[in-house]
Amino acid sequence: MSEGQDEGRSGARGKRGGFTLVELLVAMVVLVTGMASVLALFLSGVSIHKSALDGSNSALVAELALARVQAELAEGGAGERARGPWEGFPGYEVEVTVTPLDGLPEGDVVVRVIVTYRTKDGLGSEEFVTLLPVNDFLIRVEEARRK
Repeated sequence: MSEGQDEGRSGARGKRGGFTLVELLVAMVVLVTGMASVLALFLSGVSIHKSALDGSNSALVAELALARVQAELAEGGAGERARGPWEGFPGYEVEVTVTPLDGLPEGDVVVRVIVTYRTKDGLGSEEFVTLLPVNDFLIRVEEARRK
């Protein structure tokens, strides 16, 4: 009778479905590897997003600094050389240099804006340089004021 019971058990065992321990371990390794890859992609995406955000904010701060220089020139000032943190953008510092150049029409200046910001690796910076035709700008300001 013990022989028949053994056959019944082994026969039932062969018909049952299931996974062996080795199959489960292989599945777990594949799953963990996939999850680690997705996590690495996510962290890389966050880093790239931060870098793009710093670049966009730097361009915005430089545009605001240039607008400030234009406003000063429109009021008869010489445009200031400014350096320091920029209001509204914590962690961003600006250095503005206004230089009249020889060979350009009188009053035209070159404006150089350097924006420095903190990154996880230290400091990053971007430099923006533009030619500002002051005389044309002042003529447009006067025309707008007359209207």
